Amino acid sequence: MQLLSEVLKSATSLTCLRLCGCELSAEATSNVFAAIQRLLTLQLVELVLDKFVVVTPRGSLDALTEGLSSTVTLKVLKIVDVDVATKLYTSLGTPCRLDCHCGDHLSSLELVFRRRDMHSDIVLALRAYLPLTRSLRRFDIRFPASPHGAHLIIEGIALNNSIEELSLNWLSVSEEDMQVLCDWVARSRRLHSLQLALIDEGDKMVLQKLSTVLKSSYTLMSLGVKQWPGDEAGLNAMNLVRRNYGLVQCASAFILGSSLKRAAVAFELVSWHPQISTVVQRMGSLGAADAALIRESARRLHDE
Repeated sequence: MQLLSEVLKSATSLTCLRLCGCELSAEATSNVFAAIQRLLTLQLVELVLDKFVVVTPRGSLDALTEGLSSTVTLKVLKIVDVDVATKLYTSLGTPCRLDCHCGDHLSSLELVFRRRDMHSDIVLALRAYLPLTRSLRRFDIRFPASPHGAHLIIEGIALNNSIEELSLNWLSVSEEDMQVLCDWVARSRRLHSLQLALIDEGDKMVLQKLSTVLKSSYTLMSLGVKQWPGDEAGLNAMNLVRRNYGLVQCASAFILGSSLKRAAVAFELVSWHPQISTVVQRMGSLGAADAALIRESARRLHDE
Protein backbone atom coordinates (compact mmCIF):
# COMPACT_ATOMS: atom_id res chain seq x y z
CA MET A 1 0.00 0.00 0.00
CA GLN A 2 2.99 2.30 0.49
CA LEU A 3 3.79 2.04 -3.22
CA LEU A 4 0.18 2.83 -4.15
CA SER A 5 0.26 5.78 -1.79
CA GLU A 6 3.35 7.20 -3.48
CA VAL A 7 1.98 6.63 -6.99
CA LEU A 8 -1.27 8.41 -6.21
CA LYS A 9 0.59 11.47 -4.99
CA SER A 10 1.82 12.18 -8.51
CA ALA A 11 -1.03 10.67 -10.57
CA THR A 12 -2.47 13.05 -13.15
CA SER A 13 -4.39 10.92 -15.67
CA LEU A 14 -5.87 8.05 -13.61
CA THR A 15 -9.31 7.01 -14.88
CA CYS A 16 -10.01 3.90 -12.76
CA LEU A 17 -9.31 3.25 -9.06
CA ARG A 18 -10.09 -0.14 -7.50
CA LEU A 19 -9.23 -0.94 -3.87
CA CYS A 20 -10.21 -4.52 -3.10
CA GLY A 21 -9.54 -6.62 0.00
CA CYS A 22 -6.84 -4.37 1.44
CA GLU A 23 -6.27 -2.34 4.58
CA LEU A 24 -5.22 1.29 4.39
CA SER A 25 -2.96 3.07 6.83
CA ALA A 26 -3.88 6.59 7.86
CA GLU A 27 -1.28 8.02 5.45
CA ALA A 28 -2.36 5.82 2.54
CA THR A 29 -6.00 6.67 3.22
CA SER A 30 -5.19 10.36 3.14
CA ASN A 31 -3.36 10.02 -0.18
CA VAL A 32 -6.14 7.96 -1.76
CA PHE A 33 -8.80 10.46 -0.79
CA ALA A 34 -6.65 13.40 -1.86
CA ALA A 35 -6.23 11.77 -5.27
CA ILE A 36 -9.97 11.25 -5.63
CA GLN A 37 -10.59 14.91 -4.87
CA ARG A 38 -7.77 16.15 -7.11
CA LEU A 39 -8.01 14.01 -10.25
CA LEU A 40 -10.06 15.44 -13.09
CA THR A 41 -9.88 12.24 -15.15
CA LEU A 42 -11.27 9.71 -12.66
CA GLN A 43 -14.28 7.86 -14.08
CA LEU A 44 -14.55 4.70 -11.95
CA VAL A 45 -14.10 4.10 -8.20
CA GLU A 46 -14.52 0.67 -6.61
CA LEU A 47 -14.15 0.18 -2.85
CA VAL A 48 -14.21 -3.38 -1.49
CA LEU A 49 -12.55 -3.04 1.89
CA ASP A 50 -13.95 -5.27 4.64
CA LYS A 51 -11.83 -3.64 7.37
CA PHE A 52 -12.10 -0.15 5.95
CA VAL A 53 -13.73 1.51 8.94
CA VAL A 54 -11.41 -0.08 11.52
CA VAL A 55 -8.30 1.51 10.07
CA THR A 56 -9.74 4.69 8.60
CA PRO A 57 -10.38 7.85 10.64
CA ARG A 58 -13.88 9.31 10.38
CA GLY A 59 -12.44 12.57 9.09
CA SER A 60 -11.00 10.69 6.11
CA LEU A 61 -14.38 9.12 5.41
CA ASP A 62 -15.87 12.60 5.30
CA ALA A 63 -13.10 13.61 2.89
CA LEU A 64 -13.89 10.65 0.65
CA THR A 65 -17.56 11.55 0.58
CA GLU A 66 -16.69 15.10 -0.40
CA GLY A 67 -14.28 13.82 -3.03
CA LEU A 68 -16.82 11.49 -4.60
CA SER A 69 -19.46 14.20 -4.79
CA SER A 70 -17.09 16.79 -6.26
CA THR A 71 -15.45 14.52 -8.86
CA VAL A 72 -17.66 15.48 -11.79
CA THR A 73 -15.96 13.05 -14.19
CA LEU A 74 -16.89 10.06 -12.00
CA LYS A 75 -19.33 7.80 -13.87
CA VAL A 76 -19.13 4.43 -12.12
CA LEU A 77 -19.20 3.87 -8.34
CA LYS A 78 -19.13 0.48 -6.63
CA ILE A 79 -19.13 0.11 -2.84
CA VAL A 80 -19.00 -3.24 -1.03
CA ASP A 81 -19.43 -3.40 2.76
CA VAL A 82 -17.93 0.03 3.33
CA ASP A 83 -19.53 2.20 5.99
CA VAL A 84 -18.63 5.32 4.05
CA ALA A 85 -21.86 4.67 2.15
CA THR A 86 -23.74 5.90 5.20
CA LYS A 87 -22.21 9.33 4.54
CA LEU A 88 -23.31 9.42 0.93
CA TYR A 89 -26.90 10.36 1.64
CA THR A 90 -26.00 14.02 1.14
CA SER A 91 -23.70 13.53 -1.85
CA LEU A 92 -24.80 10.66 -4.08
CA GLY A 93 -24.77 13.08 -6.99
CA THR A 94 -28.16 14.69 -6.49
CA PRO A 95 -28.55 17.88 -8.53
CA CYS A 96 -28.48 21.00 -6.37
CA ARG A 97 -31.62 22.15 -8.17
CA LEU A 98 -33.88 20.59 -10.78
CA ASP A 99 -32.42 22.53 -13.72
CA CYS A 100 -28.78 21.99 -12.72
CA HIS A 101 -26.62 18.97 -13.59
CA CYS A 102 -23.59 20.11 -11.59
CA GLY A 103 -23.62 17.17 -9.19
CA ASP A 104 -25.60 14.59 -11.14
CA HIS A 105 -22.75 12.72 -12.80
CA LEU A 106 -23.01 9.02 -11.87
CA SER A 107 -24.19 6.70 -14.65
CA SER A 108 -23.64 3.45 -12.72
CA LEU A 109 -24.11 2.80 -8.99
CA GLU A 110 -23.51 -0.60 -7.39
CA LEU A 111 -24.04 -1.09 -3.65
CA VAL A 112 -23.34 -4.41 -1.93
CA PHE A 113 -23.98 -4.76 1.80
CA ARG A 114 -23.90 -8.27 3.23
CA ARG A 115 -24.44 -7.11 6.80
CA ARG A 116 -27.96 -6.61 8.07
CA ASP A 117 -26.98 -3.81 10.44
CA MET A 118 -25.99 -1.27 7.79
CA HIS A 119 -27.20 2.20 8.71
CA SER A 120 -30.71 3.23 7.67
CA ASP A 121 -29.25 6.40 6.14
CA ILE A 122 -28.32 4.30 3.10
CA VAL A 123 -31.97 3.53 2.40
CA LEU A 124 -33.01 7.12 3.05
CA ALA A 125 -30.25 8.29 0.72
CA LEU A 126 -31.51 6.12 -2.11
CA ARG A 127 -35.11 7.20 -1.55
CA ALA A 128 -34.05 10.84 -1.89
CA TYR A 129 -31.58 10.33 -4.75
CA LEU A 130 -33.37 8.02 -7.18
CA PRO A 131 -36.29 10.32 -8.08
CA LEU A 132 -33.95 13.25 -8.80
CA THR A 133 -31.07 11.80 -10.80
CA ARG A 134 -31.22 12.10 -14.56
CA SER A 135 -27.80 10.58 -15.26
CA LEU A 136 -28.04 7.17 -13.56
CA ARG A 137 -28.42 4.39 -16.15
CA ARG A 138 -27.40 1.30 -14.17
CA PHE A 139 -28.44 0.58 -10.57
CA ASP A 140 -27.39 -2.65 -8.85
CA ILE A 141 -28.18 -3.21 -5.18
CA ARG A 142 -27.46 -6.30 -3.08
CA PHE A 143 -28.80 -5.51 0.31
CA PRO A 144 -30.69 -7.72 2.85
CA ALA A 145 -33.20 -4.94 3.47
CA SER A 146 -36.33 -5.38 5.57
CA PRO A 147 -39.76 -4.91 3.96
CA HIS A 148 -39.71 -1.29 5.15
CA GLY A 149 -36.27 -0.68 3.68
CA ALA A 150 -37.29 -2.35 0.43
CA HIS A 151 -40.43 -0.20 0.39
CA LEU A 152 -38.37 3.01 0.50
CA ILE A 153 -35.99 1.79 -2.21
CA ILE A 154 -38.82 0.76 -4.54
CA GLU A 155 -40.65 3.99 -3.79
CA GLY A 156 -37.59 5.86 -5.05
CA ILE A 157 -37.21 3.63 -8.11
CA ALA A 158 -40.86 4.16 -9.04
CA LEU A 159 -40.19 7.90 -9.36
CA ASN A 160 -37.05 7.49 -11.47
CA ASN A 161 -36.97 8.28 -15.20
CA SER A 162 -33.38 7.44 -16.13
CA ILE A 163 -32.55 3.84 -15.11
CA GLU A 164 -32.02 1.46 -18.04
CA GLU A 165 -30.55 -1.53 -16.19
CA LEU A 166 -31.84 -2.56 -12.75
CA SER A 167 -30.67 -5.39 -10.50
CA LEU A 168 -32.41 -6.03 -7.15
CA ASN A 169 -31.02 -8.69 -4.84
CA TRP A 170 -31.75 -10.00 -1.33
CA LEU A 171 -34.65 -7.60 -0.73
CA SER A 172 -37.74 -8.67 1.18
CA VAL A 173 -40.54 -7.07 -0.85
CA SER A 174 -44.22 -6.91 0.07
CA GLU A 175 -46.86 -7.81 -2.52
CA GLU A 176 -48.02 -4.20 -2.66
CA ASP A 177 -44.50 -2.96 -3.41
CA MET A 178 -44.08 -5.68 -6.04
CA GLN A 179 -47.10 -4.25 -7.82
CA VAL A 180 -45.62 -0.75 -7.62
CA LEU A 181 -42.34 -2.05 -9.07
CA CYS A 182 -44.05 -3.93 -11.90
CA ASP A 183 -46.26 -0.98 -12.80
CA TRP A 184 -43.13 1.18 -13.04
CA VAL A 185 -41.40 -1.42 -15.23
CA ALA A 186 -44.39 -1.38 -17.57
CA ARG A 187 -44.48 2.44 -17.74
CA SER A 188 -40.77 2.97 -18.18
CA ARG A 189 -39.46 3.88 -21.63
CA ARG A 190 -35.87 3.50 -20.42
CA LEU A 191 -35.63 0.19 -18.51
CA HIS A 192 -34.53 -2.56 -20.90
CA SER A 193 -32.84 -4.96 -18.43
CA LEU A 194 -34.22 -6.28 -15.12
CA GLN A 195 -32.41 -8.83 -12.93
CA LEU A 196 -34.02 -10.17 -9.74
CA ALA A 197 -32.94 -12.32 -6.82
CA LEU A 198 -35.58 -11.57 -4.21
CA ILE A 199 -36.35 -13.66 -1.12
CA ASP A 200 -39.55 -15.44 -0.04
CA GLU A 201 -40.62 -16.40 -3.59
CA GLY A 202 -40.44 -12.75 -4.60
CA ASP A 203 -39.17 -13.63 -8.08
CA LYS A 204 -42.21 -15.82 -8.74
CA MET A 205 -44.65 -13.14 -7.61
CA VAL A 206 -42.99 -10.47 -9.74
CA LEU A 207 -43.17 -12.71 -12.83
CA GLN A 208 -46.87 -13.28 -12.21
CA LYS A 209 -47.52 -9.55 -12.14
CA LEU A 210 -45.25 -8.81 -15.12
CA SER A 211 -47.12 -11.36 -17.24
CA THR A 212 -50.13 -9.04 -17.00
CA VAL A 213 -48.66 -5.53 -17.11
CA LEU A 214 -46.14 -6.12 -19.93
CA LYS A 215 -48.71 -6.92 -22.61
CA SER A 216 -48.72 -3.35 -23.95
CA SER A 217 -45.20 -2.39 -22.83
CA TYR A 218 -42.33 -2.66 -25.31
CA THR A 219 -39.23 -1.49 -23.42
CA LEU A 220 -38.04 -4.46 -21.34
CA MET A 221 -35.96 -6.85 -23.46
CA SER A 222 -33.89 -8.72 -20.85
CA LEU A 223 -35.29 -10.39 -17.73
CA GLY A 224 -33.39 -12.65 -15.35
CA VAL A 225 -34.53 -14.29 -12.12
CA LYS A 226 -32.59 -16.44 -9.70
CA GLN A 227 -35.58 -18.61 -8.78
CA TRP A 228 -37.32 -19.67 -12.00
CA PRO A 229 -40.84 -20.95 -11.15
CA GLY A 230 -41.48 -22.60 -14.52
CA ASP A 231 -45.21 -21.86 -14.37
CA GLU A 232 -47.47 -20.40 -17.04
CA ALA A 233 -47.22 -16.83 -15.72
CA GLY A 234 -43.44 -16.98 -15.77
CA LEU A 235 -43.43 -18.30 -19.33
CA ASN A 236 -45.84 -15.56 -20.42
CA ALA A 237 -43.62 -12.86 -18.91
CA MET A 238 -40.54 -14.25 -20.62
CA ASN A 239 -42.37 -14.48 -23.95
CA LEU A 240 -43.36 -10.81 -23.72
CA VAL A 241 -39.74 -9.86 -23.05
CA ARG A 242 -38.63 -11.96 -26.05
CA ARG A 243 -41.28 -10.19 -28.15
CA ASN A 244 -39.76 -6.83 -27.21
CA TYR A 245 -36.26 -8.08 -28.02
CA GLY A 246 -37.48 -9.20 -31.44
CA LEU A 247 -39.17 -5.86 -32.10
CA VAL A 248 -35.96 -3.97 -31.40
CA GLN A 249 -34.05 -6.27 -33.75
CA CYS A 250 -36.63 -5.78 -36.52
CA ALA A 251 -36.77 -2.00 -36.00
CA SER A 252 -32.99 -1.86 -36.26
CA ALA A 253 -33.13 -3.84 -39.49
CA PHE A 254 -35.63 -1.29 -40.86
CA ILE A 255 -33.20 1.55 -40.09
CA LEU A 256 -30.52 -0.36 -42.00
CA GLY A 257 -32.76 -0.66 -45.07
CA SER A 258 -34.99 -3.71 -44.60
CA SER A 259 -38.18 -3.54 -46.68
CA LEU A 260 -40.01 -6.23 -44.71
CA LYS A 261 -43.42 -5.17 -43.41
CA ARG A 262 -42.73 -6.53 -39.93
CA ALA A 263 -39.59 -4.39 -39.76
CA ALA A 264 -41.60 -1.25 -40.58
CA VAL A 265 -44.27 -2.15 -38.01
CA ALA A 266 -41.59 -2.77 -35.39
CA PHE A 267 -39.97 0.59 -36.12
CA GLU A 268 -43.29 2.37 -35.61
CA LEU A 269 -43.65 0.65 -32.23
CA VAL A 270 -40.15 1.01 -30.78
CA SER A 271 -38.25 3.71 -32.70
CA TRP A 272 -37.80 5.49 -29.35
CA HIS A 273 -36.23 2.46 -27.63
CA PRO A 274 -32.96 3.27 -25.73
CA GLN A 275 -31.22 0.23 -27.25
CA ILE A 276 -32.01 1.01 -30.90
CA SER A 277 -28.75 2.84 -31.61
CA THR A 278 -26.70 0.13 -29.89
CA VAL A 279 -28.33 -2.67 -31.88
CA VAL A 280 -28.06 -0.76 -35.16
CA GLN A 281 -24.40 -0.04 -34.52
CA ARG A 282 -23.76 -3.74 -33.89
CA MET A 283 -25.83 -5.01 -36.83
CA GLY A 284 -24.50 -2.48 -39.29
CA SER A 285 -20.91 -2.29 -38.07
CA LEU A 286 -21.29 1.46 -37.70
CA GLY A 287 -18.99 3.83 -35.90
CA ALA A 288 -19.69 5.73 -32.71
CA ALA A 289 -20.52 8.93 -34.62
CA ASP A 290 -23.18 7.16 -36.70
CA ALA A 291 -24.66 5.62 -33.56
CA ALA A 292 -24.82 9.06 -31.95
CA LEU A 293 -26.80 10.42 -34.92
CA ILE A 294 -29.25 7.53 -34.68
CA ARG A 295 -29.63 8.09 -30.95
CA GLU A 296 -30.28 11.78 -31.50
CA SER A 297 -32.88 11.13 -34.21
CA ALA A 298 -34.74 8.75 -31.92
CA ARG A 299 -34.68 11.40 -29.17
CA ARG A 300 -36.09 14.02 -31.55
CA LEU A 301 -38.88 11.67 -32.57
CA HIS A 302 -39.69 11.01 -28.92
CA ASP A 303 -39.70 14.73 -28.06
CA GLU A 304 -42.04 15.53 -30.93
